[in-house]
Amino acid sequence: MTLTVVDTNGQNIIIDHFNIDVYVKSGTDANAKWKQWLSTQSLFLEKSNSQRYEIRLNENGRYEIKFGNSVTGQQLNPGDQVAVYYLQSNGTKGQVGPGVLNAQPLTFFSTAKYNAITKDIISSNLNVITRTQAKNITFSNTDASTNFIAAENTESIKLNAPNTFRSQYRLITPDDFKTYVDKNYSNIIASSQCVSNWDYISGHLKYYFDLGVTAPSTQSRILFNQVKFADTTNFNNVYIYAVPKLVKTTSLTTRISYLNSSQKQLIINDLQSSKLTTAEIIINDPVYVEVALGVNVSGTTITADVAKTTRLVITRDITSKLDAASIKQQAANIIKNYFATTLDNLGLLIDIAKLNNDILLIDGVNSVTTQYTDNTGTLHTTPGISLLIYNPVYPFNDIKTHTQNVPLPYYKFPYLANANNFINNIDVITPSIQSLT
Repeated sequence: MTLTVVDTNGQNIIIDHFNIDVYVKSGTDANAKWKQWLSTQSLFLEKSNSQRYEIRLNENGRYEIKFGNSVTGQQLNPGDQVAVYYLQSNGTKGQVGPGVLNAQPLTFFSTAKYNAITKDIISSNLNVITRTQAKNITFSNTDASTNFIAAENTESIKLNAPNTFRSQYRLITPDDFKTYVDKNYSNIIASSQCVSNWDYISGHLKYYFDLGVTAPSTQSRILFNQVKFADTTNFNNVYIYAVPKLVKTTSLTTRISYLNSSQKQLIINDLQSSKLTTAEIIINDPVYVEVALGVNVSGTTITADVAKTTRLVITRDITSKLDAASIKQQAANIIKNYFATTLDNLGLLIDIAKLNNDILLIDGVNSVTTQYTDNTGTLHTTPGISLLIYNPVYPFNDIKTHTQNVPLPYYKFPYLANANNFINNIDVITPSIQSLT
C-alpha cells in the first residue's frame, strides 16, 4: 500500500520516516482486537508469522508499506483492517529555538478509531495519563531542535547500498555497526565510528596514557559510559562513537555535545537483536578538538592564546570584480562549512591543501598567508593556512599547529572555534598600483 498525502497544490507532504506506525485488525474474527505491527529493515529476514512491515520511500517521494507473504512475514487476509498513523513534518519551518516549548501543554490526538486502537493495545495494568492529569504537565526546551534532514539523495543511496547489502542486516564487522547506525539514526547522529576492543585500547585509551593520564578509564566521559552501559568485562566490547546533530557549547567553547543516556540506550537496545551474541555494545563520546588559526614560532611553547592574535590574510587582485567584503565572506564560509558540526567529520582527514585551494579559487584572490603577532609585536608569517588544533580539556598536552593535511584518529571530532564570528579573523588586502611598479 502507498501513503498518498498531498497538500492543496498536489505536492507531497513531508512525513517523518521514523514515525510511521501500522495497526492491523483481523476482518475474519468478530472478537478480533487491534494489534500493532512493527517495522523491519527487511521482510526477507522475518519468520512466516512475524507481524512486521517494511517501509520504502519510492521514486515519487511517497512511502510504500509492504507486508509479508506468509513465507517471509505474515500476510494480510481479505477483510483485514489496516490503520496507518504518521507524523507530518514542517521541514525547516518546524525547527524551533530554545524556549519555544516553554509552558506549552500536552496535546492529545483523538479519533474514534484511534481510541479503539489504544484501548486494545495498551495493557489494562498500565496507568495512562488522562486529559485531566495532562493539564498539570507543561514542557520546556533549553536546547534548539535538531535541523531538518531531507531524504537521502541518489548519490548517497548508491554509496551506502553496497554496505547495507553486505551486512545483510547482521552486525558483525565494525563497518556493519557503522552502516546500521548511520542508516537508522541519521535523524539524531551527525557522525559515527565503530571499533573493536583492541582498537579502542590501542587508540583512545593510549591517547590518554600519552597525555600523562595515569588511569584513563577514570576519565569522566569514559567512566560514565563504562559504568552506565558496560558489563563487568571489557574484552568483548564493541565501541560506537557518535556525534549528535544537536550542537551545544559553553561560553568557554569547550564542547558538551553528547548523546544523552536515553538516546544511547535506545540505540543499544535496537542493536541487540542483530549483533553477535558475544558482543557488548558501548556508545562512547568523542574527543572534541578545537580548530583555530595559529602559527608555530620556533623556540616557543604553543598555547591556545596564539589564536587571539593570528589572522588569515588574503591578498586581492586590484582588478578583481569582487570587493574585499565579498571575498572575506566567501573565505569565511569555506572554512566554517568545512568544520560544520552536522557533517560526518569524526576521524576526519583535515585537508588543509583543499582549504587553501578553495580560497585561492575565489575570484580575485592572489595569495593566502597566516600571520601571528607575538607579545613583542613581532609579526610571524606562514604561507597558506596554518591551523591550531588542540583539546580544550588538555590544552597544554594536546596542541599543535599544522600547515599540511592532518588525519584525525577515529575518536576525535574537530570544531571551529567561535565559528559564527570566524569572519572577524580574516583580513583582505589590496595592493596599490604604486606598490606593483
